[in-house]
Amino acid sequence: GQASVRYDRLHCAQAELGTADVTVDGEYAGTGRGARAVARAEADLGPAVMLGHGEGGMLTPYWVERSDGGFSGGIILAGTPRQMWELVYDQNLAMLEGSSAETIATAIAQLDAEKEKLATLDGMSAEELRTTTVFGIPGPYLAHLNRIDALALAHQNNAPLLILQGEEDFQVIYDVDFAAWKAGLA
Repeated sequence: GQASVRYDRLHCAQAELGTADVTVDGEYAGTGRGARAVARAEADLGPAVMLGHGEGGMLTPYWVERSDGGFSGGIILAGTPRQMWELVYDQNLAMLEGSSAETIATAIAQLDAEKEKLATLDGMSAEELRTTTVFGIPGPYLAHLNRIDALALAHQNNAPLLILQGEEDFQVIYDVDFAAWKAGLA
């Protein structure tokens, strides 16, 4: 008795579009609305729930809020309320485990240089943003993503959320990310 529609981010499905100007809304919104319309046309649906995995999980409270009641709640799989750059930074540090001290020092210097770029995003012109990446993420996308506060939105929309996270997931840190949800929603 349950219907589901799975869809990929726009630029994963159509990489030829490029990512220089993409924002969170440009990446997900149209595809998400289209998926919901397909589901509604194919089935007699009751309340709809947004399920997001990874980055989609990070954004689930955002999409529930932006749906104007279209989603009655959300399911977050391996998402975090932390900023994307924090997650990428930690993932890169974890990959260095077992490396030489020299390799670690070089990598940390590179990670810190990327982190320093974050402080400049808000002051950049649209053209500067288009030509900037931080941790490999296009400037316009990361600038938009950094303005989304998943915890504040979860409180604001007051929709029920089911948050699931594996203790041994290597892309999010259970003791950090799941604990941040628990503390922030307590």
